[in-house]
Amino acid sequence: AVHQVKDVPLVFSVASDPVAIGLFSAADRPANVTGTHDDPPLDELLKMARMHDKTLRSVGMIYDASQANARLSAEKLRLAGREQQVPVVEVTVSSLSELSIATQTLIQKGVSAILLGADNTINTGFPAIYQEASRAGVPVYGVAVELSEQGASGVVGNDYFEWGRLSGIQAARVIIGVPVA
Repeated sequence: AVHQVKDVPLVFSVASDPVAIGLFSAADRPANVTGTHDDPPLDELLKMARMHDKTLRSVGMIYDASQANARLSAEKLRLAGREQQVPVVEVTVSSLSELSIATQTLIQKGVSAILLGADNTINTGFPAIYQEASRAGVPVYGVAVELSEQGASGVVGNDYFEWGRLSGIQAARVIIGVPVA
């Protein structure tokens, strides 16, 4: 819609870095587009994991490479891993049915913790990841606040309810006549 619709206001919700995922360029945001976006704090998530385990050897990440937000999270964790000198082991998935095996793979590779970024597949299938990781005593950290209610050892980030509320406020402002730009 962002690339084709130019005469109707568009309000997006929860896009991790709209520039990085290709919604628009930094210098050329369409005047009819606004929204809320997250900036998944993978560097802070890794710091949290390191604070909880001072001997952290490596971390694992499972992500669905078909999702732009998930690829962005993986890139951010790779960078954080290099900066904090913690190796990152990655496993990609394409469906919910692969999450248990992906988690087992990371555990077999000896990761000290599993870190999860902005990823719809991962958030939906978190119980499968948590079940395998907790069975092996491997903590799981994420950037979706909702994961804390499902057993994550720690989370750093925003919650989907709040993003939806903020997007709704932006849409309401546009409807009453506040310019989108």
